[in-house]
Amino acid sequence: SVTLSNETLFSPNGIQPLSTTKTADAASVAPSGADGYTIMIANPNGVPETVNSITDTLPAGFSYVAGSSTGATTVDATAVGQVLTWTGPFNVPASGSLTLHFGVTASASAGTYYNQATGDAGALTVIGTGQTAPVTVTGGGVGGVVALTTSKTADAATAQAGAMDGYTITVTNPNASAISLNSINDTLPAGFSYRAGSTSGSTTSDAVVAGQLLTWNGPFSVPADGSISLHFGVTVSGTAGTFYNQAGADAGAAAPVTGTGQTAPVTVLAGGVVTTPVSTPTLGNTMLALLGLLLAGIATLAMRRKFS
Repeated sequence: SVTLSNETLFSPNGIQPLSTTKTADAASVAPSGADGYTIMIANPNGVPETVNSITDTLPAGFSYVAGSSTGATTVDATAVGQVLTWTGPFNVPASGSLTLHFGVTASASAGTYYNQATGDAGALTVIGTGQTAPVTVTGGGVGGVVALTTSKTADAATAQAGAMDGYTITVTNPNASAISLNSINDTLPAGFSYRAGSTSGSTTSDAVVAGQLLTWNGPFSVPADGSISLHFGVTVSGTAGTFYNQAGADAGAAAPVTGTGQTAPVTVLAGGVVTTPVSTPTLGNTMLALLGLLLAGIATLAMRRKFS
């Protein structure tokens, strides 16, 4: 799918909004392992600004480690579900930043987890991070089963508006035994459509189409330390732009499956489907003159035979 957005921010007296970024200490961790995050709020203005509070939404299965906050404050966050809140005030210096670090215990389930943070400065806008700081929990999963992973590629990175393209979805199983998938799914970008009869690979059955969501029902067996692939065709949007796509699969209780996220970009070019003009062969002036002489000679010969 493609998301188009335009955010215009207005602040009083020309004051610019504060911005939030976030990083994870470790990009991968064992199930229920220790990790941590650093939140930074930057102030681009020439005067100090005050942040009333800092909030962080932990991924599902992650938990805050009591007594782990350092930096802007050493006071523990207030936890309501997955939302952590540190109450200020916190001073963000002119043309500077503040940082807050804290520890977490990761989920017991394998997968890749994202996180988001922001702050509150009253009338002054604070731009949040959005989903960021990915942490991959390795191993674990269901009964020690490692998560399967999904990847996706487009046949062509560019296409004319309304033309045909295709995608390949691959599901990889890192475990020592085969895993059965109940289904494979794909969310097409806006304006794209599935081409009936185009599926090949793990199945030749058409997807079940519900809006932009395509679902191929299994079961599909993914071999131990192996993968399966599924290819299908699409008709791209009639509107120019760059469009992203995401795919995933479901293995029920057998194993977690990590989806692709937004991937496989296809840039649609304006102007519709390009057709190659067919050129008509033409004779040059010299050839025309020779042809004329040949025809004249044939006519003269015919007349002589007629009156001879």
